[in-house]
Amino acid sequence: MKISLFLLLCFSYCFSENLRAQNDPNDITGFYYYFEPKEKEYSQVEVYRSGDKYKGKVVWLKEPYQANGNPKTDIFNKDESQRKRPIMGICIFEGLTFNKAKNRWEGKIYDPANGDSFNCVAWFDSKNILKIKGFVGAEWLGINRVIVWNKESEMRK
Repeated sequence: MKISLFLLLCFSYCFSENLRAQNDPNDITGFYYYFEPKEKEYSQVEVYRSGDKYKGKVVWLKEPYQANGNPKTDIFNKDESQRKRPIMGICIFEGLTFNKAKNRWEGKIYDPANGDSFNCVAWFDSKNILKIKGFVGAEWLGINRVIVWNKESEMRK
């Protein structure tokens, strides 16, 4: 009897985390604040639904202008024709879809700090903390970087 109770408790503990934390695909929509330590950039991204996928665009920068007064632009973009577009409004998430089996979103992320695009997965670490792992090639290879976005209730001004 004691062994059965112990096994039941272990089974419940192992599987309860996934059952409690199951996300709704639309949970990802909203505004997220992010600090880029390397570039010392503060930004806010809005994630929104577009058809059956999700996108994210930059909607706020703490310092949206260069020293000369012009808007910051996508100067590191690999496509030279895109280098003059402003960072504000740039779409950094493309084609995110919700993987119900893995309880996370999967797609592509663009990093204006270096002009590269990466495969990515995103998941909630807690109710308002979204973690995003960008990676090259296969996720399990270990060539990746995880960033943390804090969910906010509204767009910054």
